[in-house]
Amino acid sequence: MMEILNLDAVRQAPVQTEPFSFMIVPDSLIQESQRTLQNDFPKIKQPGSFPITLLSYGPSFTSLLYELKSKAFERVIAEKLDVDLSAYPLLVTVRGQC
Repeated sequence: MMEILNLDAVRQAPVQTEPFSFMIVPDSLIQESQRTLQNDFPKIKQPGSFPITLLSYGPSFTSLLYELKSKAFERVIAEKLDVDLSAYPLLVTVRGQC
């Protein structure tokens, strides 16, 4: 399985606290994965947010979802934002035509 997320970039990104805690993470996707991920991204032809269960996508996007749902990613985000995420479910949606 291809590695997609650059967790080191996430770890190094500064946390902004106004108006709420957030991060902008340059290079959050490993450069070598970007072209394949772009090709495997769901084809959405209308605006809105869509749950992943309603979409079709390729294997590298599946890998991205696996990494987003991983305990490793959860730990990095929880540590960066100083919040315990373990009790909360993860909801992944994909935006179309933003």
